[in-house]
Amino acid sequence: MRINLICLIILFYSTLISAQQTSTTGNLLRIDLTKTPINSNDTLWQWMDINTPNGSIYQSCDETIYINNTKYLSIQKSNTDPWNSKNYTYLYNCSTKSTREMIEDYPLFDPQTLFYYTPVTQSANNGMWFFYGLRRSPVFVRGDTIYTTVSLNNLSPIHLCGKIMDKYLVVVLESNTNDWSLYTADLNNPPGILLRNKIVVQDSTGVTIPSIATEIYPLRDSMFVYKFENYLFLAVFSGDKIKIIKTITPQNPNPTQYNFRQWHIADENLIYVEGNKLFIEKFDYNSNSFQGKSLLRNLTSSYYTYSYSSDNHYFAYIINDSLVVFSAIDQKEIYRNSIKSIKYIYPLLIEWPYAYIHQIKNITGIENGNKIPSEFCLSQNYPNPFNPTTAISFQLPAYSHVSLKVFDVLGREVATLVNEYKPAGNYRIQFNASKLVSGVYFYRMESGTFSQTKKLVVLK
Repeated sequence: MRINLICLIILFYSTLISAQQTSTTGNLLRIDLTKTPINSNDTLWQWMDINTPNGSIYQSCDETIYINNTKYLSIQKSNTDPWNSKNYTYLYNCSTKSTREMIEDYPLFDPQTLFYYTPVTQSANNGMWFFYGLRRSPVFVRGDTIYTTVSLNNLSPIHLCGKIMDKYLVVVLESNTNDWSLYTADLNNPPGILLRNKIVVQDSTGVTIPSIATEIYPLRDSMFVYKFENYLFLAVFSGDKIKIIKTITPQNPNPTQYNFRQWHIADENLIYVEGNKLFIEKFDYNSNSFQGKSLLRNLTSSYYTYSYSSDNHYFAYIINDSLVVFSAIDQKEIYRNSIKSIKYIYPLLIEWPYAYIHQIKNITGIENGNKIPSEFCLSQNYPNPFNPTTAISFQLPAYSHVSLKVFDVLGREVATLVNEYKPAGNYRIQFNASKLVSGVYFYRMESGTFSQTKKLVVLK
């Protein structure tokens, strides 16, 4: 009798889980920006997301790469099952449709500088370097062969910042001290990375400072833009030294709307989104600053998603059911086409002459009234006013990246509640404002083409 009861319980929960499990399948649709109409059969990769009460498995392409005229995709896969939570990174060969695993690791719940998923790549000797920051040592790919670099003398290259004056600049982890340093490096003899000289970073007064670069953008001669995390600096490179001249900010910025993470530099131009507008500024060598703030595009609707090409020359966005591509350098729209018939999820990718959309083809397993929401929605927090906790609910109609952040009245970010990919469903987040003073705040949700802001009040 007891065994039968246990069997019934197992059967009940198995049926319940089966009823609640959903799977979403789709493909990566490649859109030729030189042609119309869109060829719906031009697809590169098939994906499947699975959502269960115990967790989800979802996939996305975050970068397209050419190695010797062969197209590859960088694929991310995440398993959110609390008993088997892992992240995977794959390299997918579009010609042979074969997949090679690059990384298998556990989620980092406290993300650090230089912990990232989309690889930094650099071509060399008929192959491609892949840098993954703190996730793993660099690898070199030629054909379908993967070569792994090894550390020498306790020095492990982990990140490629860029190239300045014909020299590659890499971040090196010194394992004996666990410190980060900058080195010039030779990447032309794979699979080895030859470290040349250690670079000293100085502030404007000549004092050596502990600093590394996450990206560098060459300007003229030895001058370049030095990016560290979300900050931009003007710097000069001489010998084995980098000297920081000053901090760079946009011209007349609106402090409630611009975001350092959205800054991109191409051909001495600073390109960024401020509010729902795309701006460009040209570097002026007389003032050593970006000047001539000019409006490139008015993104009139708040329901949009956008992406930059890897060289930052092209800006693609979806607005009012249309895919639009804008040339930031030529400062003109070069493509517009309706995608109203395409059901898609974030992210949108662009590498001229193609744009790539994660197209949804089928959703199965929606039973017993457990339906996936039909639209994005951000609900008003409850209770409101509150002290110190409140609940914020939102819903997603499909797997997508979602960001939920809290800002003060000056537009300064005070809390990040969600910043990750999530499967379709309904969500409820608890926000604890015990560290905030009384006052009015705003919380904003962004997911794919959806963006919405609501007000909350902390009352102590």
